[in-house]
Amino acid sequence: MNPRRVVFATFGSLGDLHPYLAVARELKKRGHAPLIATAEYHRATIENAGLEFFAARPDLPRENLSAHFARVMEPRGGTKYLFQKLILPSLRESYDDLSRAMAGADLLITHSLAPAGVLVAQKQKLPWISGVVSPIFFYSRHDPPLMPIFPALAKLPIFGPLWTKFLMKTVVRRFEPIFAPLYELRAELGLPRGPLPLFAGQHSPHKVLALFSRALAVPQADWPPHTVVTGFCSLEEQRELSPAAHRFLQDGAAPLVFTLGASSTHDPGDFWEQSARAARLLNRRALFLTGRDDVQTPRGVTAFSYEPLAEILPHAAALVHHGGAGTIALALRAGVPQLIMPHANDQFDNAARLARHGTARLILRSQYKALRVANALKTLTENQEVKQRCDVWRKIIAGEHGAQTAADEIEKFLFHHSDTEAQRGI
Repeated sequence: MNPRRVVFATFGSLGDLHPYLAVARELKKRGHAPLIATAEYHRATIENAGLEFFAARPDLPRENLSAHFARVMEPRGGTKYLFQKLILPSLRESYDDLSRAMAGADLLITHSLAPAGVLVAQKQKLPWISGVVSPIFFYSRHDPPLMPIFPALAKLPIFGPLWTKFLMKTVVRRFEPIFAPLYELRAELGLPRGPLPLFAGQHSPHKVLALFSRALAVPQADWPPHTVVTGFCSLEEQRELSPAAHRFLQDGAAPLVFTLGASSTHDPGDFWEQSARAARLLNRRALFLTGRDDVQTPRGVTAFSYEPLAEILPHAAALVHHGGAGTIALALRAGVPQLIMPHANDQFDNAARLARHGTARLILRSQYKALRVANALKTLTENQEVKQRCDVWRKIIAGEHGAQTAADEIEKFLFHHSDTEAQRGI
């Protein structure tokens, strides 16, 4: 296939960015020219991955960033705050930026948190694929999501389509007023109002790439019919373990590993203190990956601000984390049992899915206390059935090649689009 210009429009944390970088790098290997249009905040990450960057608003605020992340990580109001305060105020600028980014491009690939991309694609009648990084974004009645606005339901059964219908109506009522700026811009552009952007309105009518594993979800009857589950699209890191981390992993029994990812680390609460106590109760070695240089960890704990998690996990006894899709992918690939303390957004749903197939346990943030954590970790590390389930999914994940599958689907779409244009004489 002739080289094509593919623009990825995304926004959010590293968990939102990395799957797109993985697919873009695969396309670049195949001779295409991918471009990542997102916040200036991510410029260094993108360019260090060897990819072209285009600054597309909104940017992440430089001042009081921890305070903003803490608000985004609130279970009940985080998603509302994300759209109302960070995304939608810059919607018109986002539209203008993406319009410039699409000059000479052959394809646009959008993200659930980049609603301007949908406007650009529809207004300019561009070839368009949408992507989602977690199953929750399908809001299926047949595979009901665990919504962060109802965190207490984490310990209750999900009641099926009727429950989901009620839940979706509740969520729509909460979010419909927030998207008034988007509906106003759609009207100015001469576009119909359309469905709620956070729900059906985010999906391309041509192709949807579910950039996660069937370990999390399989296609449902109410998913867009042109959806392809690619498998996890993990960004292969080039960084090696530091000498200090390597020595720690080699000098004793497999440790418990604790991390909060990129966003949740801005609002850790007493996570590090309770984690250290739990490790002492179990008399187990512990490794903390804090994500920041300014985190104060308890005395006697081995902690690093950053180490490549993919290199750590093969040596781990268990992983305790926040439930981000990227972290889940690495843990499943390593066959490591997981204790998940979700904060917000898709994390509750991700955790509940892993708990259902036996590779993880979910613990609410309000219940994250040393004794409860120690008991959960004891079960996860000593239960043979858990180990067997982790091994089953490790083998399944090993057979998935998410970035390659996604790139295959993109090339098929481009080939079909080019063939259709040729038949029309365009």
